[in-house]
Amino acid sequence: MIRRARVFLFILMLNRVAFPQTSEELAQTAARAMQQQDYATAEKAYRQFLQLSPDVAEVRSNLGVACYSQKKFVCAEGAFTDALKLAPELFAPNFVLGQIRFQQGRYQQALGVLRKAVKLHPDSKEARKLYIATLVGLKQYGRAVQEYDTALRADPNDGDSYYGLGSVYMQIGQGVVQRLSDEPGYAALMRAQHYEPYEEWRSLSLSAYRDAIARLPSVPGIRVAYAKLEMDQKNWNAARSALYEELRLDPDSYAARFQLARAALAQGPAEDALQKLDEAVRIRPEFFKPLPGLAPDWNAAQRAAVEAACAHRQSGFATDYLRSASAEANAHPGEAKEWRTKAEAARDQISAALQARTATGSTESAGVNLVAHKRYERGLEILLSLARRTELREQTKLDLARALYATGRLEEMIRLFARAKAPRIPEINYLLGLSYKEVALEKLTRMVQLAPQSARAHQVLGDAYFAEQRLDDAVVEYAAAVKLEPEKQDLHYLLGSTYFKQSQFSLALESFDRALQLDPLNAEAYLMRGDALVQIGETQEALAPLNKSLKLNPELTRAHVLLGKVYSAQGKLDEALRHLEMGATADKDGSVHYQLFVLYRKMNQPEKATAALHASQEVRKAATRTILKSSQNH
Repeated sequence: MIRRARVFLFILMLNRVAFPQTSEELAQTAARAMQQQDYATAEKAYRQFLQLSPDVAEVRSNLGVACYSQKKFVCAEGAFTDALKLAPELFAPNFVLGQIRFQQGRYQQALGVLRKAVKLHPDSKEARKLYIATLVGLKQYGRAVQEYDTALRADPNDGDSYYGLGSVYMQIGQGVVQRLSDEPGYAALMRAQHYEPYEEWRSLSLSAYRDAIARLPSVPGIRVAYAKLEMDQKNWNAARSALYEELRLDPDSYAARFQLARAALAQGPAEDALQKLDEAVRIRPEFFKPLPGLAPDWNAAQRAAVEAACAHRQSGFATDYLRSASAEANAHPGEAKEWRTKAEAARDQISAALQARTATGSTESAGVNLVAHKRYERGLEILLSLARRTELREQTKLDLARALYATGRLEEMIRLFARAKAPRIPEINYLLGLSYKEVALEKLTRMVQLAPQSARAHQVLGDAYFAEQRLDDAVVEYAAAVKLEPEKQDLHYLLGSTYFKQSQFSLALESFDRALQLDPLNAEAYLMRGDALVQIGETQEALAPLNKSLKLNPELTRAHVLLGKVYSAQGKLDEALRHLEMGATADKDGSVHYQLFVLYRKMNQPEKATAALHASQEVRKAATRTILKSSQNH
């Protein structure tokens, strides 16, 4: 009897399990499973539900979420697509379907559903960010910028939008610069700017500047940049010659006069410096707001010459300005401040007088004339007003672009010249590319200001500065990131790499040592540590980290180059040759093959020496193209 009762109970249980659940029960089962993150059970329940009620869009959408959560993307995409056929206005299927397609690099297919998701929920930051990222993936940068602007109007403190906007502007700037790839003059100019920050490449930078000047004789400003570099090398005559050429090209160049004043202060006579400063301030007093530094490393003879020159002149801008600089050089801060205040008052008086007598008029020629005489503000007022109503002459567009860039009105430059087809004048493209990059840095700086305690934010800004060769700024940001997260070895490595590029090898060593303390298996850090030791002449000490880098990563061919240099200096020619031959593939500028040429000659292998010299020359020629591409990519 008991046995029969058990069999009956078992049959009842079987019948109960086999009995179909209702739609409501299946929905409850799926909901509980989703809450418990049991997505497989939820998927099964949703599928059973759809067998009973196939036209419920929300359930198909939930099925898609269950599949997506299991990384079953084909299942998820099918479910979301079916849901949207039934109810196109559902947010979740539009958003997650867009997410799937974006993650798979199917940007064009993702675009429509993400646009719909943003329209359905305009306050959804995640949907808008993904939509903008899709626009960037499609290289629709203009629309991406519009969306970031929309996001920032809704939330002016959205750091992520500033990061995205900065990144997009940087990419646009790179694209604009690439338009100049077939322009030899601008190729030379970008090459000069690329080499300029590096002490060991200054001669190449100067050569590239001379090439740019020869190819772009009517472009203002290049000679001034070249002259500043020549003055850094104490090549005063070359600097003066270039600056006077600039004045023949642009008689109202206040920048050329200011640099001539600096040259006169370094070499004399100081009276010439006073004259050039007086001329410059009467052309563009705004240039001296705030007062730029003159020569903080004056020696006693230079200070005496300045004081003697000022003694023969009445108080005025140039005299007071130089007296302030002289007092500062003499470590008299109170006196320096007193003279600086007088110089600023004289400057402001000159500025007010210029504004009072600025010519009136609203014609194109009047605007051009004002811009030519460096009365940019009034000239721009006229020309921008005209540009909104009519098409300006090509030369006027160039004058307008120069004035906008000179006054730092970079976003206006972008709005004016990016909204139309690509400018036909290469110089406008050049200034536009620079504007995009500088505005990008402004946006990234704003991101850091909004999140000053974010090491990641400082690192991103540091990366941008590093890419633009602004190494001092990069050091500041990387150092801030290190202070916030001192246990992140990659931050120490980035800081050390920047110090290295600045030739501050002792500081670089400290950073690489800290990176290796945190990550003893970092092959690149060992390589850079060895390189820094080679640079300061500690060749024997460099052997250990260089060999360690190769042990950890045999693909680091530059370690072979450095080992070849060390062994060559030690007179171990066979070892040097072995490593240099292994490192020849790392030759970027011809120097490795040239070292091979020297070694082959020493070892009486003339045929190999000739081949190495030829290879060195070929690599050196190719280096110019490589550097240009690198500057465009950054």
